[in-house]
Amino acid sequence: SIVYRSFNGTWSPLEVIVTNYSSGLSGYSRQPDIIIGPDDTPHIVFWDSTDWTGESETYGDVFYKYRYPNGTWSPLELVSSESSRAATDPVIAVAPDGTVHVAWQDASTYGGSSGFTNIFYKNRTTTGTWSTTELVSIGNLRQAEAPSMVVDSEGTVHLTWFAYTYPNGTNSEYSIIIYDYKNASKPWSGGE
Repeated sequence: SIVYRSFNGTWSPLEVIVTNYSSGLSGYSRQPDIIIGPDDTPHIVFWDSTDWTGESETYGDVFYKYRYPNGTWSPLELVSSESSRAATDPVIAVAPDGTVHVAWQDASTYGGSSGFTNIFYKNRTTTGTWSTTELVSIGNLRQAEAPSMVVDSEGTVHLTWFAYTYPNGTNSEYSIIIYDYKNASKPWSGGE
């Protein structure tokens, strides 16, 4: 289950956001990430091991919910809809205009990905429309993991992750931290 509490001098009662069987999920829900939007709306993402997209094997998918002003939670929304493998470790950020941004690591081969874990991204407009999934960690030779993300006051998305790579054709594996950013409807900068 995924639960929620807020603190305003005292802790609010526990709210169960997701119980696996009542929400159609039959796996294990884990690794929630939460952000408060500019209108004070809580938004959460998490991953669950349910075979939601109908792949032949159960790997996991990323899901999203937000809290209505009356205190109830929105219906469950699948974020990693194009994924065919393990979509895990989601992070969430909300822009000043209310656009929700989600990134996660995923072992899919979607979008030209290598099949090692890579970093994928999607956003949700204030009208509830999700963008198409984007492969962000293009060019990594090995696994990209553990995304972290913020959105600045101009709406620019800043994303970091670590990756394993073999620089300059060596046989030595190195861990590196990569930074990338994206302005509104423009493409990702290409990573640094």
